[in-house]
Amino acid sequence: MALELLLISGALAVLSTLIIILRNMKHATIIFVCQQLVFAILLFLSASWETALSRAIAGCLIIPYLLRWGIRKTNEEEVKPTVGGTPLIILLIFLTFIIYAVARVSFDPLSFSIITLTSFGLMGLLVRRDILKMIICLNIAEGGVHLLVASATPVIALDVSLDVAMILSTLLGIYLATVLYTEYKTLDAWKMKVLKW
Repeated sequence: MALELLLISGALAVLSTLIIILRNMKHATIIFVCQQLVFAILLFLSASWETALSRAIAGCLIIPYLLRWGIRKTNEEEVKPTVGGTPLIILLIFLTFIIYAVARVSFDPLSFSIITLTSFGLMGLLVRRDILKMIICLNIAEGGVHLLVASATPVIALDVSLDVAMILSTLLGIYLATVLYTEYKTLDAWKMKVLKW
């Protein structure tokens, strides 16, 4: 069982990296569906089938539909990121090792997935300028939090409420992105004066 969890955790890390690196939003959404399916399998093996089913419905059906709707209303191509490709991969690996060193967590597949998903999602939020890509990265980071909650508490209602919160935040974010796109004709968060302090 530990080997399967380790392989699934590694697949989550690779898929999350691909989502953050890809600039074509349609392709990133397809990889996001694959990542959410692998994440649902990890939840099935570590938590419960109800939690896995809730995540599979939210992450593989509802959120990709919302993302596709947002992509159709805006651009297929992501705004040029601040850090991309190989430097981003090196930065993601370095950040994961730093978090492990600071947290002093024992290496097991669940803690690896929690730290990897959370750190990759937060790093994607920091280095990506496209609002839709930021929404996807927020969903990746939320996956780490969801896995932490699912492994810590056996309450299924809490897991389902996390999925509902993720759907609602994605819906609100995509709606705001489409409104901002119609106003400014760009999804570059750095070019929108209304988003600056």
